[in-house]
Amino acid sequence: MSGDPLAAAAAAGIHRIAVPTPFAVGHVNAYLIEDEPLTLVDTGPNSATSFDVLQRGIEDLGHSLEDIGLVILTHHHIDHLGLVGLVASRSGAEVAALDAAVPFVERFS
Repeated sequence: MSGDPLAAAAAAGIHRIAVPTPFAVGHVNAYLIEDEPLTLVDTGPNSATSFDVLQRGIEDLGHSLEDIGLVILTHHHIDHLGLVGLVASRSGAEVAALDAAVPFVERFS
């Protein structure tokens, strides 16, 4: 395989947004998928800095938080779903998650 995989993904409408966390893990990756509906995969942790970076990353790609129609959560770790309530309430997006994540999603909604 040749070429830059991130560039290939971006060309296909899949964009990585590196979201900072206050945790030792460092940043986590959220992905914006330009499809119908506009989809966000993971949100990052519930912090003002994380929210600002996520929102700016979405805007840098020519969209707004309110454009998001679907949020997909990969798993229930706090560094991946902490902003789900804020994103869903601001955008009106549906949230898709595994059953095991539902209690955590409800906690942050």
